[in-house]
Amino acid sequence: MGDFNNIRDPMERMKVCQRGMKESNIQEFNEWIDDMEVEEAPWIGRKFTWFRPNGIARSKLDRFLVSPKWLTKWPGSIQHPLDRNFFGHCLVLLRSKVVDWGPKPFRVQDCWLLNKSFKSIVKECWLSQQQSGWGGFVLKEKIKKLKERLKTWNRDRFGDTLKKYKKIEGELNQLEVNLADRPLSPQQMIIRKQLQEDLWIAAQSHESLLRQKARATWVKEGDCNSRFFHLIPKKVNDKLVCLQCRFLWGGGSDTNKIGWIKWDTVCLPKEKGGLGIKDISTFNMAMLGKWRWNLFHDEGQLWAKILVSKYGG
Repeated sequence: MGDFNNIRDPMERMKVCQRGMKESNIQEFNEWIDDMEVEEAPWIGRKFTWFRPNGIARSKLDRFLVSPKWLTKWPGSIQHPLDRNFFGHCLVLLRSKVVDWGPKPFRVQDCWLLNKSFKSIVKECWLSQQQSGWGGFVLKEKIKKLKERLKTWNRDRFGDTLKKYKKIEGELNQLEVNLADRPLSPQQMIIRKQLQEDLWIAAQSHESLLRQKARATWVKEGDCNSRFFHLIPKKVNDKLVCLQCRFLWGGGSDTNKIGWIKWDTVCLPKEKGGLGIKDISTFNMAMLGKWRWNLFHDEGQLWAKILVSKYGG
């Protein structure tokens, strides 16, 4: 998958002058695909995935090539390009209608905690819920309703910049789709340039919110529905290890000193040449295992019922 910088058919490229297109390159690319025993998944959506900044040239350069085994396992696989913003290429999404990965987990955004109305919204929603039943069921239902309330509040409170971004992005893509088969006029090029500038400004305005929603951040720091509440986030673990190193090598001073021995060696038992200092990450995993062991043996306890009702067995 990716940008192959080549096309499979002359109709996959459009520019002012078509004479620079070499049939040999197209044939060589198709022969390479046959030799690799892969095929292109069905294509849905716009014709081109790459656009020159001035808009006079566009091509279909990005695609997914999959094996026959892939199509046998996921027969409903399709690929379609996503809307383009200020980058030259469109992202291409490969998905299957057969496989359902389930709903995305609910995550608390950092920007919520900085908003003055967040606490009052949570308190109001929590106290207004009057649910009957045993404690674990009541807790689960309250959290479920609170999640829906926070989703609505987030959409109304923080969705303005995102709506503006999507609106401009849609106008830009619509302009390119309408002019896919003919060159841009000078006036249309001016409109396109202005839309690109407005899109860049809108993207800058909500960049921090997008960064918080990035999945890479949750992978590094832990998922709030599971890892965040049970495992020490990587950033916290690194800070604690940094404090330990400064105390050991710097005598407690708040300055960086040279670590003469690898920290993994320092954490080894004394009989193996180490100092017997606990490895925080390993110790945290051991404590988590202890909690899981207690969960298996105390299934009838209230705290165990609450965890099972919220996170499953």
